[in-house]
Amino acid sequence: MLQKNHVERAVKRYSKAFRRILPLAVLDAVILLVAYMLTYSIRTNSLLFDSQFTTSIVGLAIIVTLGALYAFGAYNRIWSRTSGHEVVVILKGALAGFILVLLLDLSLHSRHLPLSVIGVSHMLALTGFVAVRYRSRLISAADWRWRAVWHHEFPTTKTRVLIVGAGEAGQITALRLKRRYQDGNN
Repeated sequence: MLQKNHVERAVKRYSKAFRRILPLAVLDAVILLVAYMLTYSIRTNSLLFDSQFTTSIVGLAIIVTLGALYAFGAYNRIWSRTSGHEVVVILKGALAGFILVLLLDLSLHSRHLPLSVIGVSHMLALTGFVAVRYRSRLISAADWRWRAVWHHEFPTTKTRVLIVGAGEAGQITALRLKRRYQDGNN
């Protein structure tokens, strides 16, 4: 009975993690596929991949890159709560994926993906990964700049607060103060 309960908890924990990771992984796969298709079509003047083998190499590149992102922890963070410095995690995962795909393509007897397609595709995908994870910050920054430049609406001065203390209590207090101000409950 104890063994069965332990197995049920493990299955529940892994299914919860899978449901949390799956949407972001699917979005990353779509970003990679679009990046490869766009780069390949520009490089070869063809809208679609020219062979079944090229299609399978791109599919393998997507799987390898998603695995590298997972290995570096790109799916283990709550991106709306992280700092901008965490972009290094995405950079490392995308770089590792690029190197693995490059080595995989070079190890094949007849290369089917030009090196420029692999490099540019991963750079485009990296841009997409960062944009997806930091979209709320990018949108709010663009909105602020739009209002400042075109409508001359500058934010009012705020009272600065220094929270002394480290750890979760300080972070929770900062998040609560920030949320209170954003909700309009000054």
